[in-house]
Amino acid sequence: METLKIGFVPAHREPFDEDWAAKMRQRCLDAFPRNPLLEIIVPDKEFTKGGCVRDDNEAERVINFFRDAGINGLIIGTMTFGDEVSALSIASAFRDTPILLFGTKEGPFTQDGNRRSDSFCGTLSISSGLHRRKIKFMFGGIVFPEEAKFQSSVDDFLRVCAIEHGFIDARIGLVGPRPERFETCIFSEDLLDLPPKNWSRYNVSKIRPEKGGIHGQKGLHTGADHWQVEGGRNPPQPGIHYFRSQ
Repeated sequence: METLKIGFVPAHREPFDEDWAAKMRQRCLDAFPRNPLLEIIVPDKEFTKGGCVRDDNEAERVINFFRDAGINGLIIGTMTFGDEVSALSIASAFRDTPILLFGTKEGPFTQDGNRRSDSFCGTLSISSGLHRRKIKFMFGGIVFPEEAKFQSSVDDFLRVCAIEHGFIDARIGLVGPRPERFETCIFSEDLLDLPPKNWSRYNVSKIRPEKGGIHGQKGLHTGADHWQVEGGRNPPQPGIHYFRSQ
């Protein structure tokens, strides 16, 4: 079965803790669900500094890298504050694919009393930028990657990617009649190029020619005055033909 290729953007911002960012990136990679259909596409530590994304040059390289890989979805995680400009450049390039954003929880304060990652603030910045650009995304919360919530968010996201990859643009035929009072269930009626209210639904198995009607021709005719419906206008049996109402 074909795998789902998911691009992972570990977002980082200088001058926040480089070692913390690198370790958080690895913790995320270790925590991604062990799903045989999942293939994580991520820059390594030689492709970008520390394997994270922090500026426009790295963002452009990662965009090309993801395009060459043919990713089916995009996960953006803030390892530290997260540079929103580079992260949003990547998101904009893949706005038509499913996107998941999450932040990582704050680590211990530094010896001088400052925040070690400030990931929460960076996550707000990226989510705000996604909203301004009208890019739809799922939000996985502020988590440590080992938490069950992270696993659950990624699992849900993979289901979305699988649906988008497998069903979007698929041509699916409807077998059997739709409920008469549910116009939203139409499949091919719109091809008739007439308002649905101008059409009545009849069960083919309950239609028979009236005495003196049209004989010697195959099929059903739109001359409704020559046909009669048995058992009412909305019988449950399958096999539906549409007649234009007079």
